[in-house]
Amino acid sequence: MITVNVSHTLFDLIITEGKKLIYYNSFTYQSTEDFMYYILFACEQMQLNPESAVFYFSGMIEKNSALYLLAQKYIRNIRFTQRPDFCEYSYRFNEVPSHYHYRLYNQYLCAL
Repeated sequence: MITVNVSHTLFDLIITEGKKLIYYNSFTYQSTEDFMYYILFACEQMQLNPESAVFYFSGMIEKNSALYLLAQKYIRNIRFTQRPDFCEYSYRFNEVPSHYHYRLYNQYLCAL
């Protein structure tokens, strides 16, 4: 599984196989081209094909954002992460896209 967790000027790229961490790195970016370069570079280093691999995007990224639109040109399978379904959420969370705050939701899993 390849997860790209996006913040305003940085993103985390996480590659796992089952429960095993294969790769993790944080990248700072200043442009959409930087963002895409680092993803493609990591894929090349890990011998992953962006045309066939499934990427899960999370964090501060929208389907109409420049980052997402450029990523679509190079990555065939992009999905957005979802909130863990084993928790109950306030109705207020319905106003927030489910892929936002991915780190926060998953910190809970570390405490289990």
